[in-house]
Amino acid sequence: MKILKNSLKETVYPMPPSQSDGTSHTEPLSVKKETVYHENEVAYISDKIGLHHVANPNLDDVAVSMHCKCLEM
Repeated sequence: MKILKNSLKETVYPMPPSQSDGTSHTEPLSVKKETVYHENEVAYISDKIGLHHVANPNLDDVAVSMHCKCLEM
């Protein structure tokens, strides 16, 4: 993810454990890391790192980002 305009806050969570009985994970996720990325900075996430949530911390201004998915071979 590259920040093209303004800033975005990324919250990273550990990957929830697999449920052997097929049910979904119901416990709240714990925060692993929070980072604010600014214009022209780049961030990376993969399933090996965990899950992430990206949000605009500035409700008065628009933020723009570009997301690229890398396919592993």
